[in-house]
Amino acid sequence: MERLLFDAMVYLGRHRGLRPEPETQRDLRLTPSMTDNASPRRFATWQVVAGFLVLGTGAHAVSVVAAVVAMAVEMMRARTEGVSLPPADALPWWGMTVAVVCSAVVLVGGSAAAAGLAGVSLRSALGWRWPPASVVLLAMVAAVAASPVAGLMVALAEAVAPGFTLGTMDAMNRQVAAVPMWLAVPTFALLPAVSEETFFRGFLQRSIRRPWMAISLSAVLFAAYHVDPHHAAGTLPLGMLLAWVAWRTDSVVVSMAGHAAFNLFAVVVQRVAGHDGQEGGFTATSAGLAAAGAFIAVTCMWGIARIMRSRRRPLASVAGDA
Repeated sequence: MERLLFDAMVYLGRHRGLRPEPETQRDLRLTPSMTDNASPRRFATWQVVAGFLVLGTGAHAVSVVAAVVAMAVEMMRARTEGVSLPPADALPWWGMTVAVVCSAVVLVGGSAAAAGLAGVSLRSALGWRWPPASVVLLAMVAAVAASPVAGLMVALAEAVAPGFTLGTMDAMNRQVAAVPMWLAVPTFALLPAVSEETFFRGFLQRSIRRPWMAISLSAVLFAAYHVDPHHAAGTLPLGMLLAWVAWRTDSVVVSMAGHAAFNLFAVVVQRVAGHDGQEGGFTATSAGLAAAGAFIAVTCMWGIARIMRSRRRPLASVAGDA
């Protein structure tokens, strides 16, 4: 539609002896990410810092409280029914679902509330823009291809510091195996993707002016948010990929799709093979798979960049012909 309007303006301008104003040409660009210029700051620096501390810590705190309550309810049920008590650290499958939902509510609700308090629209502050379908598909393929890279990073962390872990990855794998498949997909694939991308690639990343700093901080803080050092090592390359995709497309929806595809792949592999695809140790096979996955991911990134450049090229050529 914008292309048609621009062509009509050029046609009328030629017949009236007029030319489109340069400012008009700039306004017709599709999205801010079509250029290499960084987006303007949406929040003040103190708002970003406070938001990360409050929302990041609050999401973990709420999920822990929900998990503790779920375990307490399960122990009370066991006493009432006269059955053997579950282990003290055994979280019922429904308890994990409640914990994930509570965490998602805090991240999404807090990010939206921060945008409202700052007087910034949700679309601008959080990047809720619908991108081309081809870009979404390439992001999903790139994220799945990055899974062996994440697995290699986990293996390296385990080899360098085998005892430096909280065991959250093993606990998560047990939960994925225990939860029914119809519930595992939204709990472990969709909800974390929507909530974490809204917070990290939306609220946080879009608040930083310099792209390289925004991408780096978004990825590092995303990895640190997963707390467990081994888990954080695996999520760091995924965070870098999703951060770049969100910046290049100016849309958090693309990174949501990629994140969801990555999580869904891990859930399916866990249910079929008994692990999440990020195990097996550091071997020649894992290194080869990681190299192949990295090549596919980089190729998809090149395709995304090419598509986003092509969307602005027709307007630029028409402006030059006018």
